[in-house]
Amino acid sequence: MKEELINKAYEIAKERYAAVGVDTEKVMETMQNFHLSLHCWQADDVTGFEVQAGSLTGGIQATGNYPGKARNIDELRADILKAASYIPGTHRLNLHEIYGDFQGKVVDRDEVEPEHFKSWIEWGKENNMKLDFNSTSFSHPKSGDLSLSNPDEGIRNFWIEHTKRCRAVAEEMGKAQGDPCIMNLWVHDGSKDITVNRMKYRALLKDSLDQIFATEYKNMKDCIESKVFGIGLESYTVGSNDFYIGYGAKNNKMITLDTGHFHPTESVADKVSSLLLYVPELMLHVSRPVRWDSDHVTIMDDPTMDLFSEIVRCNALDRVHYLSLIHISEPTRQAEISYAVFCLKKKKKKEDKRHTFGTDK
Repeated sequence: MKEELINKAYEIAKERYAAVGVDTEKVMETMQNFHLSLHCWQADDVTGFEVQAGSLTGGIQATGNYPGKARNIDELRADILKAASYIPGTHRLNLHEIYGDFQGKVVDRDEVEPEHFKSWIEWGKENNMKLDFNSTSFSHPKSGDLSLSNPDEGIRNFWIEHTKRCRAVAEEMGKAQGDPCIMNLWVHDGSKDITVNRMKYRALLKDSLDQIFATEYKNMKDCIESKVFGIGLESYTVGSNDFYIGYGAKNNKMITLDTGHFHPTESVADKVSSLLLYVPELMLHVSRPVRWDSDHVTIMDDPTMDLFSEIVRCNALDRVHYLSLIHISEPTRQAEISYAVFCLKKKKKKEDKRHTFGTDK
């Protein structure tokens, strides 16, 4: 009975949309190629699996201590699969470098190898989930306030080597899955108060990026991400929006637009048409900022609808990639599922009730 009601409702909707020129069957077919890249780090609040892991830094406002969060790689994978089971379609997984399968060994960030992600690659194949990747510049003794823009050559070279190795990992992921792995590069670099030498640090960041991107790969794609500020780094961000747009346009790199990395009154949707004239593709990191980069669970609010409507109007569905519309954050393992999975399950039950409203049930 439930399926019959859904089909009848769809046929009515199909007819109404056809009256205004919308082919719903074509839309459904198009959506089969719509893939979200889910954040792995929201299943354990950005903790990861490094043996030598320290406290969370880099201006990120997350506690890392939610009760019931994933405590190991098996629990993290189980949460991801449970969340994916409630999301229609086939989707991807976005891994940070700190989520490597290090087998209990101390592996510093400038020593990471594709071997540390071999089990993830195999897991992705087994579960029909392709992988994307991120370098991790925060939560390390050498992070401080500056990484790729650090005047200390030893520290800067450490992070250059780390990011080079992450690109090599992404290349192996893309090669193994037969589809390019998208690697996002974001660093927290900035200062709490006003600096008198903005140019110095941005020149260092540019030089670091030039060294990192010197090697060309065929099975991965680079994207670069800006930010307005971080907690404790409020006055100056080295990798600003202007910096990365300039670098991306000049070097033909994908730009990442994080909806939480702009002023609350800025329209991210307005940036889409401008950027697509100058860069090959866009990566969208879609979250819901509440007054700042708070990463609240996304809802279909006006800014989100405006953003995706603009992508369709630009005929750019094949030039935009999507990073996690569903957050696997704030987990509670009381029922062996994360908090976000619980919300999805609850939402599904409500939808089921709505579909059967007015029936004998």
